[in-house]
Amino acid sequence: MAILSGSTRQFDPALLAELTQIYGLQELYDEMSVNYFKELSSVQFYKPNQEIERLQASLQVHQLTSDISNQLMDLYKSVIPKITSITKK
Repeated sequence: MAILSGSTRQFDPALLAELTQIYGLQELYDEMSVNYFKELSSVQFYKPNQEIERLQASLQVHQLTSDISNQLMDLYKSVIPKITSITKK
């Protein structure tokens, strides 16, 4: 949308790359969360004798979403001051 609207002329390419990365990570985080909760609501997830697999799956999702959250926080710390500076101009 930013490219189509012409607003990208106000941003440097590195900032656009960071914003694109943020958008992609947010989408990935949302997709993983939705898929995990769908899995939790399925009967297959609760089959007997699969406790270890359930625990491993839960821990993997937790680790991945935690990693994504940390990456997003680092990107926000970098991008927000840049955007603030641009919008003040």
